[in-house]
Amino acid sequence: MGENITAFGRQVIFVNPSYLVKTIIIQKLLEMEYEVYYVDSPRSVKAILRKFPHSMCLIDVDSSMAAEEFLNFIASIENDPEFSDVLISVLTRRMASLQKLFNEKLKISAGYINTSSNKDALLQELKSLFDCYEVKGRRQFVRVSLPPGSGAQFYCKVQGIPTHFPLRDISSCGFACDAKGYPEAAFTVNSLIPGELQLGTTILPCSVVLFTIKRFDTTLILVMLFAQTNAWSNKKIIQSFVAEKMQKTIDEIRASAPADEMDYSQDVDAKKKKDGDSSADEQPPADSGQ
Repeated sequence: MGENITAFGRQVIFVNPSYLVKTIIIQKLLEMEYEVYYVDSPRSVKAILRKFPHSMCLIDVDSSMAAEEFLNFIASIENDPEFSDVLISVLTRRMASLQKLFNEKLKISAGYINTSSNKDALLQELKSLFDCYEVKGRRQFVRVSLPPGSGAQFYCKVQGIPTHFPLRDISSCGFACDAKGYPEAAFTVNSLIPGELQLGTTILPCSVVLFTIKRFDTTLILVMLFAQTNAWSNKKIIQSFVAEKMQKTIDEIRASAPADEMDYSQDVDAKKKKDGDSSADEQPPADSGQ
């Protein structure tokens, strides 16, 4: 498990992000090639953490619920063995008062972030936090897998004949695509291939270098790297496409998950004790044998 995290890093999930974080900070982090998601409602978080059990969860506690409710919400995550590898950080403008309150009952494994700082200082503080916990792992680029029928295609010519290949995945560094029906001899590793990349409704003229060829069942998989001659703006467009597809995964989890109906106005440990006592009271008396 530890080796897996080292290799692939952790997902970063912002919970209840402020307007600044949602509109500016997350975008900057995506450009820095962190795998970043957000969710507005705390009640969607546990369903997402079950899909991403090694993530870092950054919870803004300044709105949407009272501080005591956030305390109980975080405690319910920290006390659940299912989320034992989730790192939690608290984002707040009320550092002095909330740290004292939270530290009495919570671990807060990844510490606190002061959101009253300006955007540059906040971004640097988050980057330092992510680097401390090796959030990127050994990855340099965030890659998103694309399902069949995604519409993402690479158009080019093979031996002078126009064709197109559906993409399997993509990052700002390159992509993998299917070349089903083509013999391996039709391609040359390290060759420069001009073409066009279709991402949704966007068409990007680009040049790629064929890095390697893999065979999977009856399909050839071509791994392409973007040539350095491509327009600088291409990288931004591709990063936005990757971020959109990643966030769609979160939205689908949230939409399909059952509602989190836990009452976070109550202390988690006290509620468990109360529920346990109630269950004991409802047990039928032991058979006396008479």
